[in-house]
Amino acid sequence: MHNITARLNISNAKFIRSTLYAVGEAFLNGAPLGVIYAVLITLLSPSAPSFNVTIAIVMLLACFTVQAFCSIRSHKLVCEYAFELGSRIRIALGEHLRKLPLGTIFSRDSGHNVETLLLDVTNVELTASHIYNKILSCIAVPAMIAVIMLFINPFMVLLLLSTLPPALIFLYLSHKKMDMLGGRMLTARKDSTARIIEYIHGIQTFKTLNITGRAFSRLTNTLQHLTSNSIRFESFIWPVTELYAFTASLGIVCILYVGGTHFIEGSLPLFQFLLFMLVALRFYIPINSVGPYISTLSYLKHSADNIDALLSSPEQTGSITSFPQDFESIAFRNVSFAHGSKQILRDLSFTAGQGTVTALVGPSGAGKTTIANLLIRFWDRQSGTITIGGTDTQTLSPDTILQNVSLVMQDAYLFNDTVLENLKMARETATESEIMQAVEAARCKDFIDRLPRGIHTCIGENGALLSGGERKRLSIARAILRDAPILILDEATAALDTENERLVQQAFSAVGKGKTVFIIAHRLSTVRNADQILFIEQGQIAEQGTFSELLKLNGRFAHFWNLQHAISQWKLRRSNDCEASAA
Repeated sequence: MHNITARLNISNAKFIRSTLYAVGEAFLNGAPLGVIYAVLITLLSPSAPSFNVTIAIVMLLACFTVQAFCSIRSHKLVCEYAFELGSRIRIALGEHLRKLPLGTIFSRDSGHNVETLLLDVTNVELTASHIYNKILSCIAVPAMIAVIMLFINPFMVLLLLSTLPPALIFLYLSHKKMDMLGGRMLTARKDSTARIIEYIHGIQTFKTLNITGRAFSRLTNTLQHLTSNSIRFESFIWPVTELYAFTASLGIVCILYVGGTHFIEGSLPLFQFLLFMLVALRFYIPINSVGPYISTLSYLKHSADNIDALLSSPEQTGSITSFPQDFESIAFRNVSFAHGSKQILRDLSFTAGQGTVTALVGPSGAGKTTIANLLIRFWDRQSGTITIGGTDTQTLSPDTILQNVSLVMQDAYLFNDTVLENLKMARETATESEIMQAVEAARCKDFIDRLPRGIHTCIGENGALLSGGERKRLSIARAILRDAPILILDEATAALDTENERLVQQAFSAVGKGKTVFIIAHRLSTVRNADQILFIEQGQIAEQGTFSELLKLNGRFAHFWNLQHAISQWKLRRSNDCEASAA
């Protein structure tokens, strides 16, 4: 955990103060033994000077009062430290994830990301707020008792400590396997979270295919794997901690046997023998608690390692924060990109002038969306250059690029909030007048007025209260409100009916005025008016030109256009109609 606090520059002052209070509490835990010792001497040794009981009671009350104060202060300070630490870590993780390339994020299972933000941070909070202080207390209290008792009888203190070395050696030798099993259980929990998220997101598909419940083997197998790993971890931990406690507690037997023998022989006073018997019971309670805390710590340590590993993932570079104004063009020069072993783009080059519309079309998997992702630095290219007004995008801060791009995707995500708040995410400073202008330009006003509370209606998770076309138009309103110089439309009219497509096309006309626009589309009829069309195939530009030029070329674009035109004429016929036609 030290790596995390150092990386985030978090002050440990509260933790240190809490530790000092915990040490004070531990000292006061042992202080009453001195009072008990004085009372025993008075009661069991006739030659001992008398002891004032009132003074003893006052001393005990003072010890208990100060001990309670130290305990409360220690707990308050360590909890403040732990929850501030957790808050700082969550914010840092969220900010760091935002600055990572999508490739790094997608290479991790979504469940692992969720568990790191939730479970791992909670485990670090638990470690800081309870585990460290508990372990410290379990060590400090017996240590303080041993120091105090040394002044009474050093030989009996050695007997008290004699069983600790073998117990601690046993715990140390078991630590490696505990660490391994704890890591496996934590990984199994993250895999289970990933499968549960997948199950929830895909519930409609699972129902359609009738693979819900136990029939969904991916989920059930993962949960069974978690169960077996959890049982394996606990089945190892508890015998280890119990054997550790058993070995340590044998010191009580040593005190009873050796101390009893010395008492019978007359070399050990009765009050010392009784005192050490009482002390032994108090001494081994915290000692025996160390085992479970150490085993828990070995499990929680993996959470801190996971957080540190994610925070160590390299962020995207780029320090220039001034975006090129009035740029002449956006240029790709010999750009190549591979995802893992799969080559997506190969030596791709083209130029898009400012204020023009460039359409990217072609078969699925050709690399159209990848081109847009490279432009806005969702991914970083592996070779070649991408420039905006002559400035290499990899020298620009990713935030600077994104502040100057409006993106309308096929599946535009809407948050579980009001229409107004969803719109204001594009530009928080937008006035009511600007918002309403964007709403009207995106053809959203009609359906917003029908909502129960209008623009202040909460639309549910991912806009559950809206239709697909309404969600799309709302995302276009956000793009209009953002008013960025570059606009990317990624399959923005896919899966829309004719009326919604007409409305969305009208909205595009409003949002694209004066912008440099990139349209990614399968439906070729939507790119008729593009200034240039790039037909992408196997990561390269197979054909380039205007709509009419590409049709005259009678190449791959024309072939796709003819196919789509033929499909648009396709009708479902009944078998008897087909037989009649054949006759």
